[in-house]
Amino acid sequence: MNIRKKIVATIIGLSMVMTMAPVAMAEEVTVEELEAKIKELMATIAELKAQIAALTAAAPAGAPAGAPAGIPAACTGITFTVNLSVGSTGNDVKCLQALLNQSADTQVAASGPGSPGNETTYFGPLTKAAVVKFQTKNAISPAAGFVGPLTRAKLNELLTTAPTEKAEETKEEAKEEEEAKEEEKVITPGEEGILDAKDEALPTGVKLYAGETEKAVMAFKVEAKDSSIKIARIDLKFNTKPYRCLTYASLYDGTNPIKGISLSKETVTARSTSDYRVRFTDLGLTVDKDSSKIITVKVSAVPVYPTGCGSITASIPALGIRGVDGAGLQQYAPAGSLTGKAFTTGSTVSGVLKTSVAADTPKSGAVVISSTAAQSEVELARFGVKAENLDITVKDFHLDIDEDGNDNITATKLLAVGLYDGETLLGSVTPDANGYASITDLQVAVSKDATKTLSVKGTFSSDAANSSYVAKIRSGSGNGVRGEDANENIVSDETSRVGNEIHIYTAAPIIVLESASVAVSNSTGTAGNETGEFTIKFKVTAKGSDIYIAKTTAASASPVVDKVTVYMKRGEDNVAPTTQTMTSAATAGSWGFKVAQDTTETFTVKVTLNNAGGTAGYFRARIVGISWNKEDSSTDAVTWSDTWAVGTLITDSVYLTND
Repeated sequence: MNIRKKIVATIIGLSMVMTMAPVAMAEEVTVEELEAKIKELMATIAELKAQIAALTAAAPAGAPAGAPAGIPAACTGITFTVNLSVGSTGNDVKCLQALLNQSADTQVAASGPGSPGNETTYFGPLTKAAVVKFQTKNAISPAAGFVGPLTRAKLNELLTTAPTEKAEETKEEAKEEEEAKEEEKVITPGEEGILDAKDEALPTGVKLYAGETEKAVMAFKVEAKDSSIKIARIDLKFNTKPYRCLTYASLYDGTNPIKGISLSKETVTARSTSDYRVRFTDLGLTVDKDSSKIITVKVSAVPVYPTGCGSITASIPALGIRGVDGAGLQQYAPAGSLTGKAFTTGSTVSGVLKTSVAADTPKSGAVVISSTAAQSEVELARFGVKAENLDITVKDFHLDIDEDGNDNITATKLLAVGLYDGETLLGSVTPDANGYASITDLQVAVSKDATKTLSVKGTFSSDAANSSYVAKIRSGSGNGVRGEDANENIVSDETSRVGNEIHIYTAAPIIVLESASVAVSNSTGTAGNETGEFTIKFKVTAKGSDIYIAKTTAASASPVVDKVTVYMKRGEDNVAPTTQTMTSAATAGSWGFKVAQDTTETFTVKVTLNNAGGTAGYFRARIVGISWNKEDSSTDAVTWSDTWAVGTLITDSVYLTND
């Protein structure tokens, strides 16, 4: 009973005691007994007043469910925008549980996970049972435990108000007042109206994929003329059994949900083999006098389509809309069936997974590892994984590592292969003798239309020195990169993707271009410049030990052992230079220039070409090869070519005449 009513009853009881006192005395009730009764009633009044004061005060922080409290802390920043069901996870689920726990009759659990103060982010059976109670309490049909548009609308409404007893009373009073105004506005004696309905042009030609929810497939306009009309029911017609292909149908007034119905044999009436009706009632929808509303029909598809779901037409049948006008008369529309809209069904949307060699993958070159450490990690390649159509989760990454151009690897050199997302290690395995390394059981999320770059790193022993490695995505059935899209379809790209060759050393030079320039001149005095001087400057840093760079040069289109080799290019044709020299401030030994360990020296190569009598064209100079050693000797010297190590040591092209 309402506390105020209790007080009134108590006061009435007190009055009755006072007025009946003479009778009571006549029946031998003593004065002492009467005074005791009065004191008891006065104490009751005081207690009830105290309860009123407690209820109208703000609830303390951490108040239990059912106490007058504001919006739960778990709901900060939350708006319910997606459907929720068993298996859903996230902060919106936690907020849902917190809202349910505010009322004892919709509480998720009395103790443990899901109970007040112990809400979780998982939508399980207990949450579903509480949602059913919530839906029943708020007259949301069907009360199936699925948080759809109507339930979300109610929950979002709760997020804007504090569920105190006073607020609830105020809300109920406002609702009653609004309903009274609505009735007064709609049911106005003497105002007879006309109801009409028409097809809307959009949406049209919709394709509904299996598993899609709340997709707009048709719309119609409802018009009220001469009187406001309260819409009592709307019949929706399908040309095929809708419950075979659809799970849910709902009506929307703009973005506001009106009513939704789960589709089943029980909720669909078969009029014929091409006429299946779904009736929406208790709509709470009024079309004002001489105005209109556009009602949108939205449907949700089954997870997997059975056969026969190719095309479905949704429409409003003749007299499928009934309303009550201001004169209290029933009005029906449309006079004839609306055309409606046909929409097609498509198989489950499948994601597309595409792999690539990332633009920033390591270039072919040398990497120096420790000669003393048990193992060293080297980045071998970077691969891109792109998700199209849907979000994708990468599950398996199958790699193939080549060693020195061979399919097999040496187990004592390459110890492990790891896959990284940035600096985060996703998984690491020991490759087999063929260099195959399959990293599985991954959970790498890639958003729709986004590309995630993953890095492949090898762990090497010092025995790997002077070997080279290439990381590839392994091709073939069951290989490549594999995953699962948001609809749980298996997706993969089994295409081979090949990284660049990485050379491993424990001591080696790091060679970097500093500058390249060209100067032209006219030595013959005729029109045009026929002579060019090409200058290439590069820096050498010694890593792992002292490094010696060969101090003599050679002119050749291919690297010459024990030399720094230079040559010219006219277009794509090789041309011998007139002269070539190399200088450096580094200490010159008997065979090479010395670069002390962990220091850097600069080298300048000058190449001249006198093209008089040659073929005019665009020319550029390049360093074809560089020989180096850890000793001042040609014995065991290493020669690097422009196919990988020194390919950047080249000038721009310049035009030279031939006279």
